[in-house]
Amino acid sequence: MGTPKKMFTMGVSKILFGAIAQDGGMGSTLAAAGYTNQDSCTITMDDPDITEFYAEEVDVPVITKSKKGKVTVNLSIMDPDINTLAMFLGGTADATAMTWANGTTYENIELSCRIVPDQGFVFDFPRLKIDAKLNGNLNNSSLLTLDITGTVLQPTKENEPNMLLRESEPVTPVTP
Repeated sequence: MGTPKKMFTMGVSKILFGAIAQDGGMGSTLAAAGYTNQDSCTITMDDPDITEFYAEEVDVPVITKSKKGKVTVNLSIMDPDINTLAMFLGGTADATAMTWANGTTYENIELSCRIVPDQGFVFDFPRLKIDAKLNGNLNNSSLLTLDITGTVLQPTKENEPNMLLRESEPVTPVTP
């Protein structure tokens, strides 16, 4: 067996979103929602939830039960257009009038997402529960951003993983 190659995952090349496939798996028609604000993309896996059961007779747990921690994806889109606002916030985009109207109720939005880094693992999330909000100061040194939190959910397609990492081709360092 050979020496495993080193895999360094860093940077953002593109982040793609789209409808979940009809069979409940990873969507196949994905597109960029806009530019990702620098240093805003994070993937966080919470610690597992561990319940310990103790007996009166001993000082250590007799049995434990564990659940995986939730996984979230956070990012900010720095140039949302009206269609991006409708995709992540709901409401209505009107291409003719070039307007977006906020809906009157909270919409439950779920999308597939692929994060392609500059190098390293490509992340596929077949089903993300999307929570988004507009954020920003309207001055000359800030941007209005669309802040997105995606909570990884179990896909409805049987035997589909909720997160899949694929190795991309490593970048070969240039030597002087």
